[in-house]
Amino acid sequence: MFLEGKTPSEIAKLLTINKIPTPAEKEVWQKSTVRSILKNEKYKGDDILQKSFTADFLTKKKKINEG
Repeated sequence: MFLEGKTPSEIAKLLTINKIPTPAEKEVWQKSTVRSILKNEKYKGDDILQKSFTADFLTKKKKINEG
C-alpha cells in the first residue's frame, strides 16, 4: 500500500476497517505503528547481518560494514 502512494495514516485506517489485528493484537491501528513497521530494516529487507567487522585483529579495531 505504501508503494502505491498511501500514507501511514491511510494504511492504518484501512487495516482498522478490515479488522486486521496489530502486532500487539489490538483492533485499532495507529499511524505510528505503521510508520515503525515501514522503517524497520528487517521488514524493508535492508537487514545487514554483519554491521561491523574487525579490520585489524592486532588492534581489535572495528569498522562499519558498508557493503
